[in-house]
Amino acid sequence: MNAFIALSRAGLIGLALVTACSGGDDGTTPPPPPPPPGVTVVRFEPTGDGQRAPISTALTLPIRMRALRAGQPAANELVSWTVTAGNGTVTPAQATTGADGTATTLWSLGTLVGAQSIRASLANGAAVSFAATAAPGGAPEGVVELFSSPTPRFSPALLTVSVGTTVAF
Repeated sequence: MNAFIALSRAGLIGLALVTACSGGDDGTTPPPPPPPPGVTVVRFEPTGDGQRAPISTALTLPIRMRALRAGQPAANELVSWTVTAGNGTVTPAQATTGADGTATTLWSLGTLVGAQSIRASLANGAAVSFAATAAPGGAPEGVVELFSSPTPRFSPALLTVSVGTTVAF
């Protein structure tokens, strides 16, 4: 009888070890949840993209972007604004998205005529770029007046205009 009890105990211990080591997934344990979807960035209308302004001036419209998570606004995402072409500035250089997922910066173009660009980036690497064109000149350098009496004349009589400068009449 003692041998039978010893064998029964050994069998129960072995059965317990096999059950514990087998994983025991009988299909009723739910799988782990999928990772949360990543945050993406998109342009927010109006974005301020595609503006044109004189060199060394601020663009009229602010630049805006929107962060989305699974198609819904992503609040409290840190956005870094960086100049990628031209020598302009952005203020602020970092912003946090609001409840609607948007962040805004003001862009002042640099001193280089032509295409300039900036990028809005999130910590996960998602980004969107914006472009603007810096036009030559800023405030007019002079005014030409036309006098008709007693003799028609311009003042100043001679004016030199640089190539690429816009002349308004």
